[in-house]
Amino acid sequence: MFMKAFMIKFQAEKAIKFLNEKLKLPVTGVEQDWDLELSDSDRLVEFLSFYENQRLDADTKFALMSLIIASYENVESDTNYIENNNNPLWERICAILQNDKKIHEHTIHSWCYWDYENREDASLVSSKMRAFFLQNSNQFISPEDFLKIQNIEDCQTVYYW
Repeated sequence: MFMKAFMIKFQAEKAIKFLNEKLKLPVTGVEQDWDLELSDSDRLVEFLSFYENQRLDADTKFALMSLIIASYENVESDTNYIENNNNPLWERICAILQNDKKIHEHTIHSWCYWDYENREDASLVSSKMRAFFLQNSNQFISPEDFLKIQNIEDCQTVYYW
């Protein structure tokens, strides 16, 4: 009996080009980690609004969420902002993740940093992402299975029977 399928995902070139154009991102053309290099905490609200208000395909949603989380990582470093604003941005991100959880399963697992020995040092977002995962864990593959999949070379789809 088929139980779950999990797709190892990367940002699609077409989605990145679309977002670069529509969001007028300051691309140089030599970005290695597109989402990390173009993250911008000052534009996080704009990125969230774009996700919430545009009709986007799954690849574009996946790429944009990568940019959103990387941008939120920068906001998270400003503890004054987080403490003084009751974290409404994270609530918006969680609502999107909940609504499109299958699109973002890989992103959720990746930002949990399951493979880091000291996960608290992994990223500022990782503890929040792990809390989100734990609240919804019955809807995702396990961290152990995610780590196994990450070690399978040239894998596109792994099926669990």
